[in-house]
This record gives sequence, structure tokens and C-alpha cells, in this order.
Amino acid sequence: MVTAIPPNTWSAYPFPSSILLYKEGQGYPKFDFAKAKTYFAKVNDKVACLIEETIRKWDMAGL
Repeated sequence: MVTAIPPNTWSAYPFPSSILLYKEGQGYPKFDFAKAKTYFAKVNDKVACLIEETIRKWDMAGL
């Protein structure tokens, strides 16, 4: 969700959008499916390694 920051009007915390625009219509993210897919795969690999390492350490500790 995108919301332009209204000049001199209101403020809210937390802000009602995950993306803030300082000027209306300017700064929208450009979604790149290939980059998103690569990012998703890398994040999953990192989380899997963390889980495997944690379980390995638990096993070494006899838990």
C-alpha cells in the first residue's frame, strides 16, 4: 500500500502504509519478478541453513 505524505496536514504512528511517497505519484517501487524470485530463494536458503545449524547444535548438546 502506498500513501503520499500530506504536507502540513496530519501525522500518524504507525504510518498507515508500508511505502511512503514524499511527492504524490513519485517513488513507486518497480517490481522485478526475476529479482524477487532470486531474493525469495536466497532468503529461504539462509533460513534453512539457520534451522539446520540450530538443530545440529541442539543434537551436539544432547537436547
